[in-house]
Amino acid sequence: MTAAPETQEVFYLLDRSGQWQPLVWPLPEHRTGIQAGEWLHIDVLRNDDARALSGAEIWFGYGEGDEEMLAAGRAWPIYRFK
Repeated sequence: MTAAPETQEVFYLLDRSGQWQPLVWPLPEHRTGIQAGEWLHIDVLRNDDARALSGAEIWFGYGEGDEEMLAAGRAWPIYRFK
């Protein structure tokens, strides 16, 4: 008999330099001073192999800080890898 592999949730944050880092609390800001209606391009998978990301989600959020963002419901998944 073989046991099914256990799955574990692991959280990472894309830092200002474009590197993935283990999630820390409070969440550090990624960008500041973004105006309403302004477009922002963020390279999420620059030179990364997405094959290992099956089932992973990319989330986006904004606010005056991590607690305010979460309390106001301004964070949501924007992509899920198949």
